[in-house]
Amino acid sequence: MFWNKDFLLKSLKYNDGDKKLRVKSMTIYLDYAATTMPDRDIYKEMENYFFQFYANPSSEHYFGKQAREILENERASLAEALCITPSEVIFCSSGTEANNLALLGSAYGNCHKGKHIVSTTTEHKSVLAPLAKLEMDGFKVTYLHVDSNGILNFDDLKCSLTDDTIMVSILIVNNETGIIQPHMEISKIIRSFNENIIIHYDLVAGFPKIIKKFNQLDANLITVSGHKLYAPKGIAMLYIKSGTRLIPQMLGGEQEFGKRAGTENFFGAVFMCKSIKKCIKEIDNELHRLNALRDYFETKLLEKYNDNVLITGKNTARIPHILNVCFRNKQRRKIIKELSKLGIYISGGSACKSGEDQPSYVICAMGIPESFAQGCVRFSFGRYTTAEELNYTLSKIYEIIKY
Repeated sequence: MFWNKDFLLKSLKYNDGDKKLRVKSMTIYLDYAATTMPDRDIYKEMENYFFQFYANPSSEHYFGKQAREILENERASLAEALCITPSEVIFCSSGTEANNLALLGSAYGNCHKGKHIVSTTTEHKSVLAPLAKLEMDGFKVTYLHVDSNGILNFDDLKCSLTDDTIMVSILIVNNETGIIQPHMEISKIIRSFNENIIIHYDLVAGFPKIIKKFNQLDANLITVSGHKLYAPKGIAMLYIKSGTRLIPQMLGGEQEFGKRAGTENFFGAVFMCKSIKKCIKEIDNELHRLNALRDYFETKLLEKYNDNVLITGKNTARIPHILNVCFRNKQRRKIIKELSKLGIYISGGSACKSGEDQPSYVICAMGIPESFAQGCVRFSFGRYTTAEELNYTLSKIYEIIKY
């Protein structure tokens, strides 16, 4: 186990009398995989940017050029931290837009080489929806299934590749379960078949927890989202490896090296660059802390509920800040609602069928029994999560969920 008992006990505070935790009317946010609070220190640093550097970075006057210089300096600094070149950093409005640009831009830009794409059944919907559109436009998509641990089969991947395959798109860390796909082996299989196949990795849920530098990941395209990394919503980046052919999907200007038209979100982009660099710097210590918290929380649930609880992907590699828990014969929406009334905020997954109480399509794809699938909820931890909060949450779960 990763968790350290002494580490956790030091984090707890008890009343002298009844030994109850000092948590009164707390807001306990355990939905970091959905979004994070923007970094306060970076916000203070940038507070005056709204009023000092509001000129359009594309303007030719000095005021505009001043904003452009700041933006490009931050882009270059981020690129250096990621071990890539500045021209490979493309700012977008969201992870969804970045995924759309990666998939649609690459497919249309390389359709003269082939019209076959490989992905999986457990991708984020911002990948599944563009793939569905491409199928309507005459492309063929092979969706690889995953096993009960959420991992794709290497033999299936090998068999799926053909002379017509132009791209493979894989969600490296599943945003619902935290399960990590074996990306190094996946890249080797693809490159050994055809080194010219474009590899797109959605790393929104996994960066910088599984890699800190993009040269550690053999890919042509990598998606990262700012609001998962303590930056504001409305900003993301798509890494486009030099030489990767891609047709822009946002038209009307030459911004972002001709890859994405539209006036840049100056404040969001600068904030994200600073925040990503801070996350990279702190990640080693943060991983240790999150591992301890996640393993402690998981262990307490298993001790309490035994066979009535199932930890999704427990027997495979997982990201430390996401914990997907399935309670037998319970309804996820009811669990979320009851905890929300107490100021504890968690989430479920995306519905795989119509109807609000249907289990997530990701959980369905893993073949988890229906008795457990109906009660799957996601706890996700982050920079401000404490052991005190987790113990209070456990006490309330014990009150709400009984067997």
